[in-house]
Amino acid sequence: MPTAYATLGVSEGATKDEVRRAYRIQISRHHPDKLMHKRPSAEELARAAARADRVRKAYDAIKRGRGW
Repeated sequence: MPTAYATLGVSEGATKDEVRRAYRIQISRHHPDKLMHKRPSAEELARAAARADRVRKAYDAIKRGRGW
């Protein structure tokens, strides 16, 4: 299972700004709303929502772990 840092694509030594920037890039890339112009199937929307949820949970885990 990938770590929260790997999910966001940053190292464990990343600064707060680097983590925040990586989160914003990943959530933008994987958010279900990005698919709406393609008329996605319900399955595609569910996969995108799951990916976005993993990114959110990873960011929350990092924030909790660092006391932000």
